[in-house]
Amino acid sequence: NNVRMLAEILSEHGYQTLGFATNPNISRTANFHQGFDEYEQFLWYLKKIRAERDHPLIGNYQPGPLVINRVLRRLEEGFEPPLFLWMHLMDPHSPYLPPDDFARLFGRTDTGFSDLEINESVYHLLYTQQGSLREARKFPSPDERGLDREAFVDHLLGLYEGEIRFLDGQLRRLFKRLRTQTMWENTLIMVTADHGEEFLDHGHVAHHEYTGLAEELIRIPLALKPPSGQPHGMVIDDLVRMVDFAPTILDYVGLSAEAAHMEGISLRPLIEGRGLPPLTAFYSTIRYNIVRDSRWKYRLEKVPAGQGPPKELLFDIVTDKMEEHDVADLHPEIVERMRRQYQEFALGLESRTPPSDAASLPHQK
Repeated sequence: NNVRMLAEILSEHGYQTLGFATNPNISRTANFHQGFDEYEQFLWYLKKIRAERDHPLIGNYQPGPLVINRVLRRLEEGFEPPLFLWMHLMDPHSPYLPPDDFARLFGRTDTGFSDLEINESVYHLLYTQQGSLREARKFPSPDERGLDREAFVDHLLGLYEGEIRFLDGQLRRLFKRLRTQTMWENTLIMVTADHGEEFLDHGHVAHHEYTGLAEELIRIPLALKPPSGQPHGMVIDDLVRMVDFAPTILDYVGLSAEAAHMEGISLRPLIEGRGLPPLTAFYSTIRYNIVRDSRWKYRLEKVPAGQGPPKELLFDIVTDKMEEHDVADLHPEIVERMRRQYQEFALGLESRTPPSDAASLPHQK
């Protein structure tokens, strides 16, 4: 709790803050409820569905309609404006099990297996790549089922696209209600994601760190509707970062000064056509350090102690979208620049201090 959350900042400035979460990684246990007046996790639903289910891949997360229904009811119950409403929806997400009307919406390959059976094979691969072989053995692999790779991926993509289309419809329900309640014109809306999914693009499935955070995993959408009177209907291709989201929100609500301590910047100038200097994104996992700009992607592959130096790779993601060709030897000056950028970024993380009101708190590990 030595991190000052966006909900806390808004709450301190008179906003009612409502949160709706559907992922254990952002639960109260992990302190993600900090700053919210109300934080609903729908744990009752998980308890109920898991007591009734007849397959381990059913009821893994709370479905979108459940969350949207609750949000709509909560709005009808009344609130004190201004309002900050945040919700996390788990669909689309593995297992990919859209409603029947959406499962065949895109006319993908008929493998002869049910959607649930196809997902079983996904989880065999997922657990295998995680090294959980005991869990992997609970489900048949694609090879054991005689599944052709192309047909398997095509079936999966149809399910994934069906989940996306289904969720679009759920969000449309919410937006329609905002319009009928005359809230739409004065509301800032931001829709984004926390990660993408891989469908054997680099030999793996779902989301993971095994392919060095390939583009299909870290390139996510951002759709933003400013309040009334602002430009809209534009498509912006510039690279932006997740750390820019909170400063953007604070800028639009007139609290830019509260973003002074944040690493990101407001995207409002870019959205309003005034432009921004080119941005650089940083990523880090146990296995990789990554620096990404509009053209280049630098990847430092870490190795266990005593097994040699880490390996530096460079990809031109404009011409090599699948990151198949390491061009580090051809562009040593780019490697040097991006290596230095990451070192400066990491040093900044190590040297930063917590907020003054948290300085006396014990370190949390």
